[in-house]
Amino acid sequence: MLPFVCRGIRRVTTLSSVTSAASRARSKPINTRSEAFHSPRLIKEKLQYATDVLEQGHPLQSLQINQEVLEHVVQDTPPYFQAMGGIADCLFTLGRYAEAIPRYEILVRRTPRFMPAHTTLAQCYAAIGNFEKAFATLDRVLWLQGNYGAAYGTRGDLYLQIREYDKAERDFRNLIEIEPSNSLAHAQLGHCLLAKGDTSNALAEFENSQNIDPDCHSALRGLAVVRYSQKRFHEALEFSERALSKELAVDCLLVQASCLAELERYPQAVVASQKLLEVAPTFHMAHFVLGISCFHLKRFEDSISSLTRFIDEQLNPPNNAVPTHTATSYPHLDPAERKQLAEAVAVRFRARSALG
Repeated sequence: MLPFVCRGIRRVTTLSSVTSAASRARSKPINTRSEAFHSPRLIKEKLQYATDVLEQGHPLQSLQINQEVLEHVVQDTPPYFQAMGGIADCLFTLGRYAEAIPRYEILVRRTPRFMPAHTTLAQCYAAIGNFEKAFATLDRVLWLQGNYGAAYGTRGDLYLQIREYDKAERDFRNLIEIEPSNSLAHAQLGHCLLAKGDTSNALAEFENSQNIDPDCHSALRGLAVVRYSQKRFHEALEFSERALSKELAVDCLLVQASCLAELERYPQAVVASQKLLEVAPTFHMAHFVLGISCFHLKRFEDSISSLTRFIDEQLNPPNNAVPTHTATSYPHLDPAERKQLAEAVAVRFRARSALG
């Protein structure tokens, strides 16, 4: 979300006028504070051009334009805050959250009713690990404006991230009440329900999201996971590949690799597992799929290596407890994980036997 993309500046509506405005803005650099003060149209065009450039995916160029404007406009005027917001947006887009925070904090103090600044500030706090400030910021937004849907969505995302599923569900339901046709809200609610084990209602929310927006990435991810859990591997593979065509996601890569293995398309499963490990080198489930697939391709040494890695990671609980020799001794493993562990041990044994 880029909250300052439309900052109350009237947008240019035709291609020719955009080109004309952009050309004028580029060709007329601001040389002095006096010129800027007497050229509100030039300032407006510069800010509009910076917004267009950011929307087109060029945050560094937009950052430079906004900084130029900020240096030449009168402090504490609307153009000053618009340029400040543009700079903050660019830094946010670039992932430079620590630099964006003080700029958003200025905007929040000086324009306390401008809610998008609050929500993006909260996202910045969360990105650097300060969830306490993130939640406090969002709570304040909803105290100021209780029907501001973006705050519910952002807070719900953060609750989902820290596995506070009941609170996340409440926020997404509030958002849906405000914005019934928000496809992402339905999809995120589906993820909450799925994490709580309510697969049927999760599936209903993913399908609601699809009915609103067939290309919603979050819904495609959710449908891939649900269909895989239902052993409908062809459908799960289709949903995972549709999601991956839009945005890379670790869970979709895992579903893709796992489906390919279940469908006995082992060479492709190996490629998908290796890609997953490139993206997430510590993701141990990729080693499981890779090990099983290599075994079926009679690549026994590779199979042993991958399965040993998977087994070692499974047998080391998060609290660093000393492991024993049986999988059932590990309370941190749920029944499905124990089953996978037993399968990995059995297949590794068979691979070692095949090598003699």
